[in-house]
Amino acid sequence: MEIMLPKGERKRLAADFKVSRMTLWRALTGQADTQLAKTLRKAAIERGGVEFNPNRCKQTR
Repeated sequence: MEIMLPKGERKRLAADFKVSRMTLWRALTGQADTQLAKTLRKAAIERGGVEFNPNRCKQTR
């Protein structure tokens, strides 16, 4: 499960929590499962982020 967040909001979220873009990316893509990552995911949802499952969004030709 990943969380999509507008780029500008990602930048503000990283600045507000004083984390790197890589740390935020790992949290939003579910690659990190620390308390900080959970806090970042919750804040992302509160700021308008949308959860989606990339495995269910495969494009067919």
